[in-house]
Amino acid sequence: MIVNLRKELEDSLIVSYFTNTEDLSKEVAVVISNHLNKNKSIVQGIPHQEYIRLAKDLGVTENAVKNFFKIIEQKEVPREDWDFTLRQIAERHKELLSRLDQFNITVDEEIQELRLKAEEAINNGDYDAADKHLDEALDRQMVCINNAEKQLTNCKLSAAEMKVDKGDLELIRINYKEATKLFKEAVELVPDGDEHELKKAEYLQKWGDAAYYAGLYDESKTALEQCLAIRERLLPKDDTSVATTLNNL
Repeated sequence: MIVNLRKELEDSLIVSYFTNTEDLSKEVAVVISNHLNKNKSIVQGIPHQEYIRLAKDLGVTENAVKNFFKIIEQKEVPREDWDFTLRQIAERHKELLSRLDQFNITVDEEIQELRLKAEEAINNGDYDAADKHLDEALDRQMVCINNAEKQLTNCKLSAAEMKVDKGDLELIRINYKEATKLFKEAVELVPDGDEHELKKAEYLQKWGDAAYYAGLYDESKTALEQCLAIRERLLPKDDTSVATTLNNL
């Protein structure tokens, strides 16, 4: 019986990855083990034909399947869980490939090239190379983000200043409610951070004064109180702007 089984295995070169050797007799397990060790077409206990079948079944490349088995071996997944785990890995693999393929946001050409390299590496199951390419792309993207944030800050400050300019025009025209609205919008445009707080206080002062002339007394008080809080926190007590805000409250 053992001889016949061995002959069948050697002729077909098929040892299913979901075979549970724990359920086999010791003799059969030895036959399979010897067969795997002797046959050069078998990698990690799986014949080449089986890799091809699995790749087709899972919808991935043959190299990807081989790397799936490497992961399973490294993580010491119990053999009875191989089928479920392989399919789970394959689904995650395909999901990641799909996401990379659908990425169509305009980015730096080098970042896009690195993403394409990562996609190619993932398709081949070379996750270490993919990780390296994505790290490089991410580093470059973070530089891009930092530059964009600086540009956004400057744009906000510039827009806020123009809102104030328009507010001053409305004051000249004695359009106090419109001026109030513009000064309020200027305050909201000022980016967060102590380096911008005094500029925000300047705009709050204008907002509070315009609101007072517009008869919006509660709004005026709120704006001026916020202005005073900033100036008292950041300026000396004898600073003239602190006194100005106190006088207008």
